[in-house]
Amino acid sequence: MQLLMGMPGVRELTEENRGLAICEHCGAAYAVRILEDGQIHPIGRDTCSCGSDDFRLLE
Repeated sequence: MQLLMGMPGVRELTEENRGLAICEHCGAAYAVRILEDGQIHPIGRDTCSCGSDDFRLLE
């Protein structure tokens, strides 16, 4: 990750753009990235292991 720092278009994961979310379909918990437009994506994968891409952030 160190090599990517400072490159245009590469964002560092911070407390502000990471979180914990629950899959709305099966209830599995994932560490997630929160994109600038509010979309939530599990870190390291595109969807939940059940195939769903509907997640709810835990407060």
